[in-house]
Amino acid sequence: MSFTYTAGSIADRDRVRLYLGDTDALAPLFQDAEHDDFLASEGSVNGAVALACETMANISARKVDVVADGSAFRASQQHAHWMKQARKWRARAGGTVMVMPTRVDGFSDDIDSDETNQVRFDPSHGHSNHHHH
Repeated sequence: MSFTYTAGSIADRDRVRLYLGDTDALAPLFQDAEHDDFLASEGSVNGAVALACETMANISARKVDVVADGSAFRASQQHAHWMKQARKWRARAGGTVMVMPTRVDGFSDDIDSDETNQVRFDPSHGHSNHHHH
């Protein structure tokens, strides 16, 4: 388990930590190795920040299930926050958090796109950007 952060550094991992707000050595969100993994997976600082946000959203979503009522509300607010951040950073990285239907449609004319969309999209994760402002 290791945490390093150098303020003002232009190293990728330091920039990811800065943009994510993961700069507190006493309460790190992710270890160095995890940040390195995000960077390797995404290939860009913005993408790595987005993936880290999505990961935080997943972690907070899991918390909702196991905590008492009072803090469950906070966990769901946390989840909404991280998903909003993820969308922002995904946009900067030139991608989207959700796989959009147009990607599927260009894939094959043989596939009924409605059917494919049902497989790939869970409506409970809504992809509308209009409700969370």
